[in-house]
Amino acid sequence: MWSLGKAQAGFGLHSPLLPSQTGCVQCFARNERETGVIPSQRRKSPATPSTRFRGGLRRPSAAFKLLVCVALASHAISTRAQTPPLSSSDTAAHSIVVGFLGGFVRSNDTRRSEVQLANKLRSDYNEAANVRVFSNWHRGQAHKYILRLLREASGGNDSPEARQNAHIVLYGHSWGASAAIILARKLQREGIPVLLTIQVDSIAKIGQNDRVVPTNVKQAINFYQRRGILRGRSAIVAADASHTEILGNLRFQYKQLPAECRSYPWYARHLFKGHTAIECDPRVWSQIDTLIRDRLPLTESNPIASAPDAANSADANEPGPFNSPF
Repeated sequence: MWSLGKAQAGFGLHSPLLPSQTGCVQCFARNERETGVIPSQRRKSPATPSTRFRGGLRRPSAAFKLLVCVALASHAISTRAQTPPLSSSDTAAHSIVVGFLGGFVRSNDTRRSEVQLANKLRSDYNEAANVRVFSNWHRGQAHKYILRLLREASGGNDSPEARQNAHIVLYGHSWGASAAIILARKLQREGIPVLLTIQVDSIAKIGQNDRVVPTNVKQAINFYQRRGILRGRSAIVAADASHTEILGNLRFQYKQLPAECRSYPWYARHLFKGHTAIECDPRVWSQIDTLIRDRLPLTESNPIASAPDAANSADANEPGPFNSPF
């Protein structure tokens, strides 16, 4: 969108001929053919802007026609130069971020990192992206939300073009991570692509498969820990590696809870320490924030990506910021 704006702003008289400019040359040449003479053979006559027809009417001279054509061409150039570049709001209905909470957590629980991230993205991007978080048992509502936005993007019609142009990111923690994969699989059956899925300590419900990422997902990443009663899935795989890139299976370890977990319920902090620690770990969610922003339209408040992808920042199999003890 930025390149289009620059091309329009830089358009000038040194650009290739516009259709109206081409017409100027054609109209001049046509006048020469009609008179049957070339300029060097034409007899000198008083300088008048036109030639007299029968009945007293005057036929415009070649010079007068050329002046008119040049004026029309100048108007066309100025009109093109004034055309505004595409704004980020033009892709708003196509840019969708949906998050899912784990356990029995409701979508209005602002203590949770999933909700905090959604609120921050919504505040930063305003109308440039559609961001919403759901409880994991409201996966059906999330699906309807995505379809509604795609219909709005195509003027009320559920067109294949709007579906193919969708920019969708799905993320979640625990049961919510599994819900993200299940929703991606449903979107696959409807021909809707997904840019990225993010699973944080993913735990599948009975009958669910959160391990295999469907082929409509372009990229996927998995954050997990392996201590305590609840342990997230340690590895995700692509259903077809030629369609989906697994950015990484990144392990975190914790000796104690991060300070951000203090506001969490006591049972979560004492019974599910590791599972809760990764949910409120700012290191994890800062990486997720970057991953999502890299796939959203550029805005004044988000002009460039702030950091590289998490998978390229450290080796998940070596001690580093992803799996070093807290």
